[in-house]
Amino acid sequence: MGGFKKPADHTMRLAAVFAEAFNPIGSAGFSIQTIAPTAIDPLVALSENRDWTGKPIAKEDFNKLSPTPGFSRNKDTASGPAKWIAEAINTISGGNKYVPGVFSPTADQIDYLAGQVTGGVGRESGKAQQSVSAVLTGEDLPPHKIPLLGRFFGDSENSSSQGNAFYSNLKRINEIESELKGRRKDRLPIDEFKVENPEYRLVERAKLIQRLVSKQRKMKSELD
Repeated sequence: MGGFKKPADHTMRLAAVFAEAFNPIGSAGFSIQTIAPTAIDPLVALSENRDWTGKPIAKEDFNKLSPTPGFSRNKDTASGPAKWIAEAINTISGGNKYVPGVFSPTADQIDYLAGQVTGGVGRESGKAQQSVSAVLTGEDLPPHKIPLLGRFFGDSENSSSQGNAFYSNLKRINEIESELKGRRKDRLPIDEFKVENPEYRLVERAKLIQRLVSKQRKMKSELD
């Protein structure tokens, strides 16, 4: 079904299906969370940046060689206290609004860890605060952030889901660009590779859109 492309990836996904079949509490895929002791699951989830459903916990730096402060990558639905704490930690550890400190978490990571420590009551209280904040600011609130009701339904068209899809597609295009550059450097044939991966035509457009999105996020952060 995958056209025999990336057999290793499909094999790992198949292994994940079997692993998840015996996992009664989550579907984060085949990862360290699958075999890690429950007590350290929150720390493992933060290190992998995936919650128990497989969704990203926080926005990552797209360019690891040009890191940004954690609080500058907060999602719109992060709680107010977590945003303040994230910025305070960044400042205390030697960072500022341009560069990260020694320790610079995002508000979403703080919200996630607080929810794990305080349990269901803490998580639902955090959702309630985020819901009130969304109403006051007019920002969209993803269905899964609605207290209680959010545990039963979601929306694949909300901004959070679209953002995850955008960065997933961007990562895929960058992988294609890297392989294409490597093949050219090693003087390997690229015509067949281009036929199998027509997305290579989107490389330059993807870079332009990434710059525009980054610029808009920076403007939004400055307005906040």
